[in-house]
Amino acid sequence: MQKIVFKRMTTLLLSGVLVASMLAGCSGKGSGGGTETASTTAKEKTTAAATTAAAEAETEGTNTGSEYADHLSFTATTWYSYTDAATGADYTDNSFHKWITEKFNVDYELWACAASEAAEKERLWINGGTMPDMMTWYSHDRRAYRNYVDQGLFKALPDDWKTRWPNIAKSVAASGAEGVFTIDGKIYTIPVTTYCNFLEVKTQSPHAISVTFRKDWAKQLGMENLGADNTISMSELKEYLEKVKEAGLAQYPLGSIMGNLERLFYFGTATNQQPFVEKKNGFVYEPAEEEFLEMISTMQSWYQEGLIDEEFYNKTDMMDYKAAFTTGQCAAMFSEDTPSSIEELEKLFDLNGDVGDDGAFGNLFDLAAIKADDGVVYTSGMYNYWKSTVFSPDIDDAVFERILDMIDYFCTEEGEISKQRGIPGVEWEFADDGSINQLDGDFDTHMKYGEWNCVATHFDDLTASQYSSYPEKWTEKFRTLFNLKINGTLLPQSDKYERFASETKNNYAVPIQNTIVDIVVSGKDVESTWNEMLEENRGLWEPLLDELNAEYYPN
Repeated sequence: MQKIVFKRMTTLLLSGVLVASMLAGCSGKGSGGGTETASTTAKEKTTAAATTAAAEAETEGTNTGSEYADHLSFTATTWYSYTDAATGADYTDNSFHKWITEKFNVDYELWACAASEAAEKERLWINGGTMPDMMTWYSHDRRAYRNYVDQGLFKALPDDWKTRWPNIAKSVAASGAEGVFTIDGKIYTIPVTTYCNFLEVKTQSPHAISVTFRKDWAKQLGMENLGADNTISMSELKEYLEKVKEAGLAQYPLGSIMGNLERLFYFGTATNQQPFVEKKNGFVYEPAEEEFLEMISTMQSWYQEGLIDEEFYNKTDMMDYKAAFTTGQCAAMFSEDTPSSIEELEKLFDLNGDVGDDGAFGNLFDLAAIKADDGVVYTSGMYNYWKSTVFSPDIDDAVFERILDMIDYFCTEEGEISKQRGIPGVEWEFADDGSINQLDGDFDTHMKYGEWNCVATHFDDLTASQYSSYPEKWTEKFRTLFNLKINGTLLPQSDKYERFASETKNNYAVPIQNTIVDIVVSGKDVESTWNEMLEENRGLWEPLLDELNAEYYPN
């Protein structure tokens, strides 16, 4: 990476830059840096801020947020609290922390909380009225959210939040879940949006999951064009697995934990994974539909033919299969397709020998989106968020507004880049070709400045974009697969179902996954076994189906 050392500016030049920057860029208290406009490029948007930051780094205590006259303090948990801070890391020991606290004239205390303890601690904090001012809710749960709101345990965003913090509003809108979290006209959480500034979704986001296969084996088996168009049909995948089995190349051809394996067959047979599916004339119970039986039958036949790891139902960690894949015990997986997952496999392959300068990706393995035999790429639509940020009901209003100003900044393109790359203009800048130069310090993917990661926006948005630190061929592959899925057919979640609340819904617990495993592994008759399970549990699913249709599709 290019290394640039900034020279000390003269006092006169510094003053001029700061004044120009404030006139051009400051939009007043509560604006969080202003609204993004489509006509402004990312490079142009950061020019004034980057110059200001460079000047700021050369002076003691210069504060871009000079409108913040009052110094404020607050407590918080963020993603950093559950990972690095829980191990004793010092979140204040970097230049970015100093810069951001001076920029907004604040100091804050992060509460360390190991991920394994998060659910219990958060429950005690919330119910006991002792939660920090701002909390990344690690054990976020939509049902619990509504209960806590009903009890007055979370602070609602101000009524004018969309106009005062437009970048937060943009992020919340992109999550697709604003309606789910709005109760009586108010919203009490900021979803951690997965894709917002750099990758766009439609109404919902596709799963970041695809077929990972041994490209060298496919070539060896006469299927060198497998996945050439970045897709693999179910028939093509089955043919590949059968040839692997016949050639004795692997201990088992296909390996994935149950959750991923299910999705392969759901998507590959155009079956919606959501149990209550909204169709044109009302809700239906998808497990009682004909296509659901076809999905189970397909999965069972593959298993009975020895194409799937016979112990898949006993494994819960994809790392088991990733290790098997890179050591030649497994020929394909249905697994994550993010740049970080490609990096993981590259490292595992490197442990097994020299794979050449070009690496294992593209040579020994490749990824492709699964498609049904009708030629369509299907995937389940998901709300475009992961966990959320909530606030103490006792938070001081001035502190609350200052925190929202900070979050609004981190929802801009510059803010999202900066919380991973560091101080704009000092530790990173845009290159002439629109990419990013890291100017100072080593870039540690989505953890270097982790104290503000996963507050309102998720690091996947940046690390899978053109501004990623990952090799372009990895990020390009992810974006290709992402676009294939989002431009294919999303099998959506129903917003109405998610908002619906009743005692019947609370009691709904039909053993769908356990019954699928039993049928697949045992070889039992699919139709009779499945229908028997549906009848035994009719008292759980049918009343809920009736309630949904009575609520949203009355006669």
